This record gives sequence, structure tokens and C-alpha cells, in this order.
Amino acid sequence: MRKKAISIITYLFLTATLILTCTGICAAEDASVFVNKGDEYLKQSQIEEAKQQYEQAWKQTPDLEAVLRTKMGVFLTQKQQWLGAAEQFQKASELNPQNLVIHFNLANVYASMDMIDKGIEEYRKILEIQPNLYWAEFNMSNLYKEQGNLEQAIVHCKNALKINGKLAPVHFSLAGLYEEITLIDEAIEEYKVAIGLDPKFSKAYYNLGVVYLKQHNLDDAFDLFNKAIEVNPGYAEAYINMGAIKMYQKTPEQAIPYFEKGIGLNPPNKGGALVNISVAYRNIKNYDKALEYALQAQKLEYKPADALIRSIEKLKSKKDEK
Repeated sequence: MRKKAISIITYLFLTATLILTCTGICAAEDASVFVNKGDEYLKQSQIEEAKQQYEQAWKQTPDLEAVLRTKMGVFLTQKQQWLGAAEQFQKASELNPQNLVIHFNLANVYASMDMIDKGIEEYRKILEIQPNLYWAEFNMSNLYKEQGNLEQAIVHCKNALKINGKLAPVHFSLAGLYEEITLIDEAIEEYKVAIGLDPKFSKAYYNLGVVYLKQHNLDDAFDLFNKAIEVNPGYAEAYINMGAIKMYQKTPEQAIPYFEKGIGLNPPNKGGALVNISVAYRNIKNYDKALEYALQAQKLEYKPADALIRSIEKLKSKKDEK
């Protein structure tokens, strides 16, 4: 199942708006009783019983139907019951087509169901109701990116920045999109802007470092990885790349501490990191340590470790013969 492409910023908006939406309706006394009973059933995950109570409530106060269907939709979304959630939000939207909260939630559900076109359609409706919402533009950009339509993803990222140019995550996202279409100078500029807006944006330092590393700008890349770990000491990949730079510079003894630190933090590609440190130890002729790390990589079923082990064993055998 696809991850939701919804920005965290939006949830703050949603929380406040949903409260306003629910409190803006004065329910009849009898209706309130049914709502309260429905809420209790919902807390117990008894959705059908909750729905029956809510139906009684909106028979008393019809304006409650859209709100209560939205409430059920949110509950079903949290339970990842996407079809049921979509049904509730669709009906709520028919009853209250101008409600941004409903459209947002429906877009979220569609994205989770891989129905990206429908998610984008909901964001278009949001922008028709209230233009110049940067979060709607940004979320559309994310959906277009998931769809593989990078051109439109860039368009909507730029639209978001026209509304609010001080959004570090949007500049960061735009930088990544530029990288994907190999507009490297533009990507570098956007990463720098993101860092300027948020000096603690460790991922921006890291990504810019990777760009420089690909350009063989080793000194600047190293400095950026170092900055990433200053901000986020647990950034395993940054340590691994710092070690890799030391290997490029033919100083394996300096690479080893960075590899060790990164491996201790369980990087995503731990097998590759273990092979890297094994090669570093091999290069300084510490074959016992080299073999130790290569065997660890092999246990992780990292295929390049097999050939490395054979080469280390040969070198170790020759050394032992002398």
C-alpha cells in the first residue's frame, strides 16, 4: 500500500477546522443523546452501532449528517479501512461540497488506495473553494510525484512557494524533483535555500552532500555530512559517506572510525557499510578485522561479501606463510 503523501502541516489545519465544523452546529437535545451514544460505540470500534446512533441524530438535526459521516470517515481512516472511509467522506462531500476538511480527508484516503488521480481531483476542488492554500499545492505536488509526473510536481511545488516562499520542506522537495530531472544547479540552490530557512534540516545537509559527492567535490561533501551529524548525531548514512570520502582520499585508517560509528547506528544498507569497513581494514593489512566484518556482511546475505571474503582469505594465507 502506498504511503500517504500528505504534509504534516495540514493536520494542524485539519484539527482546528474539524473542531470548528463540529461545534458550529447546534444539535437538538435528543440528537445530542444519539451523538454521545454513537461516540461511545465508536470508541469501542463498534462502527455499525455508532452509525445507527448517528443516523438517529441526523434525523433529528439534518445538518449533523455531514459532520458525523466525516467523524466516521476519520475513524475508519485511522483503522485503514479505506473503502468504508471513502464512502463516508464521499457522502459527506455531497452534503457539504464546500467543506475543505472533507475534501482533504477524501484526498488522503484516495492516495492510500493508490487512486492518485482522484486524490488530485479533491485538491483541485479545495483550491477552487479557497485558492492560495500552499499546503494544498504542496500535497498535489507530492501526489504528482508519486504518479511519476515530475513536471506537474514541480509546477505545484513552485505554486506553493509563490504563496509562501519560506517553507523549507517545500524547497527541499523541489530540490529533490530537480535532481530527478538532472537540473543539478537548481537542486543545489533549493537545498541551500532550505538550509537557510531551517539550519537544523539535517536531511537537506545530507542530500546536498550527496550531490557534491556525485560531482567529486569531496571537501564540500564531507563538510555537509559533518554538518548533518552535528544537527542529528544519529544520522548513520552521513557517517558512512564520510568514511567513503576518506576511502576515496586513500586514507583508510581515517575512514574506519566513521564506518564504525555509522555501523553502530544500524544504517539502512548495513551490508554495504560492513563491506566498506572490511575493505578499509584489508587496505591497512589488518586481515583479521577485515574478515570479521566481511563475514558479518555475508550473514546479512550481502552478495559482494562473498568475493571479498575469498580475497581476504588469500591475502591472509600469504601473510601467514611468510
